[in-house]
Amino acid sequence: MATVVHSISDRRRGIIARMPDTIEVRIEKVVYGGHGLGRLDGQAVFVPFTAPGDLVKARITERKKGFLRADIVELLEPGPGRREPPCEYFQQCGGCQLQHLAYPAQVSAKAEFVRDALERIGRLKVPEEIVVRSSPEDEFGYRVRATAHVVDLEARTLFGFYSEKSHRVTDIARCPLLVPELDSAWIAARAVRERIARSRIVELAAGDGTSSAIPPVPGIGSGHVSTTVGGLRYSFGPGEFFQVNRPLVGALVASATSSSTDAGGVAVELYSGVGLFSIPLARRFAKVVAVESSRSSVALARANAKANGATNIDFVGAPVERWLREPNLGRVTPSLVLLDPPRSGLGTRAARDLVALEPASIVYVSCDPTTLARDLRVIVDGGYRLQHVEAFDLFPQTFHVETVATLVRAGATGPADAG
Repeated sequence: MATVVHSISDRRRGIIARMPDTIEVRIEKVVYGGHGLGRLDGQAVFVPFTAPGDLVKARITERKKGFLRADIVELLEPGPGRREPPCEYFQQCGGCQLQHLAYPAQVSAKAEFVRDALERIGRLKVPEEIVVRSSPEDEFGYRVRATAHVVDLEARTLFGFYSEKSHRVTDIARCPLLVPELDSAWIAARAVRERIARSRIVELAAGDGTSSAIPPVPGIGSGHVSTTVGGLRYSFGPGEFFQVNRPLVGALVASATSSSTDAGGVAVELYSGVGLFSIPLARRFAKVVAVESSRSSVALARANAKANGATNIDFVGAPVERWLREPNLGRVTPSLVLLDPPRSGLGTRAARDLVALEPASIVYVSCDPTTLARDLRVIVDGGYRLQHVEAFDLFPQTFHVETVATLVRAGATGPADAG
């Protein structure tokens, strides 16, 4: 048996080795990460900046067991969802991967990103069609935060974003993704880029009608900016995490904080940041515990809670992983745990510790469907059922997608539907 497997492996390696450097391939779909997927002699071929239905001539750049990577040499036939990219920097700047797709095609692809991750990585049954909430009129001009990289060369000073998968900086005069206030701040900072080149990084943020920069930049405000979401006022700084999409952030918060039918008891928010979810939760629950490791974020969250009259929130400055391992709530079982972790997700150990809290329901807000799927598998194995999944296109023109997954604890009479 071992000899047979070895000969098949050798034969496959031989087929790959004999493949020409330039190939023709039809793209079937776009996968998470933004690359188009085609197939050649049974091998998956990943080609960036392609669209479903494209027939392309491509040059192989990498050969791996089971798949190939390639770059477009020529577009032979365009797929039905392809369009001319609106931004002049597309394919130079690494910020966007999907501008060549018409916006409905982007939204459709992101629904599949989420479903594929949950079913393939998480081995979960998705209970319904995945709806991606989007704002088609705001596929550009939506971002309220940006990080500019500044590089002082002998001939000139570059001010822009990193190129795709590199630390080379693409010099960018304007970014079409920025809200008007941030666009004005970008232009002002770029105009004095020679004077701020030592900083190497400039963090920019926009509130309602205002902007701010770290380090201070002439012509741009400093300190915190403020914005209104769902009738609540939030302040945040250029260096603080805040959801980037101005048009959709209200819908995201409403979905995440109203997903649970339980109210009146204790709610816990993990990775609570400046209080984006904790403060609206305080309207529905008798007590909210907000856990966040960043001291500056905790200070801002306290100020935001006070400004909005939310007096029933306990802010805990601690890493979530450590907090989950310690007895924190006494004998109280939380009605709800809401979490919005970084892209790396919660992690297996912390997910098991979360399950040990035995909340009636869990709302997991995620910007990476692959780590979400991994963590949900652990939570479902711990006795929860995936009840609802909703996605939000907070990052048009990119492959990123935000997902809100709601889980409920299985009844005492039977285990959760593990999928």
